[in-house]
Amino acid sequence: MTEYLIGIDGGGSKTDGLCADTSGHVLTRATTGPTSLTATSLGLASMNLVETLRQLTTGLTGDFYFPKVVVGVAGLDTPEEKQRAEDVFRDVLQHYKIGSLTIINDIHLVMAFGQPNQNIVALISGTGSQCFGKRADGRSARTSGMDFLLTDQGSGYEIGRMALRAAVCSFDGRSTPSVLEQMVLKHFEADDFNDLKSKIYFPILNKAQIAELAKVCVEAHQQGDKVATEILETMVTDLVMMAEAVMRRLELKSEPVELICSGSIAKLPFIFERVSAKLTTEFPQAKMRILEEEPVYGAITIALNELKGVS
Repeated sequence: MTEYLIGIDGGGSKTDGLCADTSGHVLTRATTGPTSLTATSLGLASMNLVETLRQLTTGLTGDFYFPKVVVGVAGLDTPEEKQRAEDVFRDVLQHYKIGSLTIINDIHLVMAFGQPNQNIVALISGTGSQCFGKRADGRSARTSGMDFLLTDQGSGYEIGRMALRAAVCSFDGRSTPSVLEQMVLKHFEADDFNDLKSKIYFPILNKAQIAELAKVCVEAHQQGDKVATEILETMVTDLVMMAEAVMRRLELKSEPVELICSGSIAKLPFIFERVSAKLTTEFPQAKMRILEEEPVYGAITIALNELKGVS
């Protein structure tokens, strides 16, 4: 029986999956829809997970077994949410021969890229946002990561929500005129703002659909739109505050710390350069970098470590 490792990054917009041999060499990969249980329905998340495994195992021959499967899920913030995800995903994956299934918050996939036994802070801003840090001595702290009604400042969702409202304010004459007005109508293929309302509410947009408007806001910013630029500047402030809170709680003011930024919003040059400038001024020993690798590779790293018994 051939053994393989599975690593999955289940986000609010999409799911990435990798299948590797037990030395970590990637053999197959998959990309499907969202599997975050806070961004999509339970049924759709389950379907996307099944499709991810189908894509990953297509082409594998003979009898195979997965000693380690690691699934990082966005929006997995409480013990209850973790238990719910485990119940749902174990049931979905019951037809596969799995030795150990590990389901964790997706930020730990980013943390896996840090140097072992060092101070590490991970700042994620994609569809949602959160920040998590861990000292070399094991202490940890987190900010945000309680989904879109309670948090998600500095995220694609927050940009999209603000862009929608800015477009309406521009139309009403309640604010500085913005190209977002016409760009939002175009995005939804709406004839006017009455038509836009029906497209927003019937059925009501989900978190991932609102986050798609971040691209519209970035494009408006690149065209020199003042309102769009102000929205992005607000995201910078929010992300800085998230990271500052984590590093203060972990007492990292004067200690070396590796700060890894991940997610489509955190990687934007406008965002990263400003966040980096502000944080490294306050925390001069912080070394910031963009995670160039896909976070799903962190799931394979975790699976390999578990296989070797490395904590």
